[in-house]
Amino acid sequence: MLERLRGVDLPDKAEVQLAPLSTPIGELFRYRLIGSGQDLKELRAGSTIEVSLNGVNNVRLMTAVNYQRFTELLDFKYLGGVAKKSPVRIAIPESAHWHLIVDMEGHAALAESSVKMLPAIPQQVQRKAS
Repeated sequence: MLERLRGVDLPDKAEVQLAPLSTPIGELFRYRLIGSGQDLKELRAGSTIEVSLNGVNNVRLMTAVNYQRFTELLDFKYLGGVAKKSPVRIAIPESAHWHLIVDMEGHAALAESSVKMLPAIPQQVQRKAS
């Protein structure tokens, strides 16, 4: 298997590892692509992030818990997906610690990206006429 992996064209910084045959995934071929990641720290619900890209890439917004699972190659949940148009806006659904990952998995190259925080829009209070 290792001989076959040497002939595969992987992106820069891709790490190749084989699990021992004694594990359930020992005979599976797995790789993880490293992209640009940003620790967005604590964000309030209702805020919006705006990600600008110069190419098609994956944009994944995840909580700190899911980011940890992502780094450990476990199943994780995220908001976002394939960004075909720029900018991409993602609303923060709950106040929490958030991470943003832009990666090229399944695409030609890693896009240059920038992130901007848009302020939460205050909800207007409707008053009944007396």
